[in-house]
Amino acid sequence: MTDVVLTLSAVFIAAGALLLIANHFDYPVIPFYIAAGILAGTFIAPPEIIELAQWGIAFLVFVFGIRIDLTDVRSVLRDAEIAAVAQLLVVGVVAVGVGYGLSSFFGFDYPVRNAIYFAAAATFSSTIVGSGILAEEMRNNLVYGRLASSIHFFDDIVAIGVVLFLSADILTDPQLVTSNIGYGMLLLFAGIMFYRYGFPLLVRIADGSDELVLMGSISILIVFIAVAEAANISIVVGAFAAGLAIRDEGDEALNVRNGIASIKDFFAAIFFVTIGALVQLPTVEIIVLTVVLVVLVLFVNPAVHTAAFLYEGYDARTSFFASSALTQTSEFALIIAIQAWLLGTI
Repeated sequence: MTDVVLTLSAVFIAAGALLLIANHFDYPVIPFYIAAGILAGTFIAPPEIIELAQWGIAFLVFVFGIRIDLTDVRSVLRDAEIAAVAQLLVVGVVAVGVGYGLSSFFGFDYPVRNAIYFAAAATFSSTIVGSGILAEEMRNNLVYGRLASSIHFFDDIVAIGVVLFLSADILTDPQLVTSNIGYGMLLLFAGIMFYRYGFPLLVRIADGSDELVLMGSISILIVFIAVAEAANISIVVGAFAAGLAIRDEGDEALNVRNGIASIKDFFAAIFFVTIGALVQLPTVEIIVLTVVLVVLVLFVNPAVHTAAFLYEGYDARTSFFASSALTQTSEFALIIAIQAWLLGTI
């Protein structure tokens, strides 16, 4: 507990000092969060940084799960799946090949696994960044907003599968992989079932009390995370399932979103500060990998998505805007890297 308090103190002292500068000059806060993390990283041990990063990502993924409108997603899911699968096949295969080649060339251990980690970073798009970009489009029910949101949803499901698969040592215990995937699928199924039957019951029991609905929603998150911990799988999987369990419609959902929004800012700060704390001086190998990754994410991904959307019959404008909202690297790539670091396979 003392280590956690000291870690959070270092994080928020550094963040607070730099945010004074950002606020005074009206600068965007995220670069200052990252800079604060670089400063705080000199005082924080890597295990504490990793743990904070996982909690920050878990809560932000939970918020994204709440915002998913299954009805809107379902209406474009077939076309979004086709575009997502096309992108996974094209970019994923290319990224695996490039990642394996670079890993072998630089003499990295575990070149196959490193190729998978690299492909995950190149292929999956970010729900955290994407949901911020698409907030207005989703409110206005624009087609390209729903298409991009569907791709995020699809990517998250695939990424969760990769997290579950790589969280076990496939070389020595393949049965553990099967059990991890099974537990993860059960959590997601439980989240969807609670969305259909449990959350309406919670609203009725609350009898109009916004505070009870909000506390019930936070309790759902804690329960799902606890189950994920007990099953020895990533807490991010439990957080995503908990987000799916909460309805994003009606006055009660609006009150939940408003209440969670303030908490989200707290965890967003933790997330971006811990990202900064993980920053190190890059080697030549890392610079090369980064350049290749940027090319895949910013140019190859949107080109494949645009071609797939045009093939499905969407107009050029919709295809372009939907593809442009998908040019990020997923936070799940960081979770995969953290899992790999804990296993010593990256």
